[in-house]
Amino acid sequence: MSSHVARLLVLGTLFSVPVAAQLATATAYGAGCPQPLFGLTPAGLPQLGSSFALALPPNTCPNPGGSWCLPVFALGLAQANAAFVVPGFGLGTGCTILVSPDVLITSATETLVINIPNQTALIGFAFYVQGSVLSVPSVFPAPPTAISFTNGVHCTIGL
Repeated sequence: MSSHVARLLVLGTLFSVPVAAQLATATAYGAGCPQPLFGLTPAGLPQLGSSFALALPPNTCPNPGGSWCLPVFALGLAQANAAFVVPGFGLGTGCTILVSPDVLITSATETLVINIPNQTALIGFAFYVQGSVLSVPSVFPAPPTAISFTNGVHCTIGL
């Protein structure tokens, strides 16, 4: 295990204290829905001072003919395990929300990029991400026709 040195200034005296390094991780968990192959894939790791990307598979629109699709990413501070159902529409029946949806981000692309600040206080900070795609017919005000969810990704900021 590698280590880094934290410098501490106490009453005019500089002390060097070794700090155990925590490596960045991005680990998939759970399954996508309704297709188990519908996954969220990390590109790289959430390392200090870097950009970290999570990508939906290309062409993820569940109803490509005449539909409009909106990728939505949920970021949370905890895992979740809650059934998702939209009453009256039957959307997402049998799907599971795997992330506490503390922040929802819509995207014009199938990739979410997160810039990780170069702040050592973030080492060891964990967060969770799950993607989804909402498909809506191109004729409004028609209701949504499909929603798909990805697996979850447990991320830990590190070196």
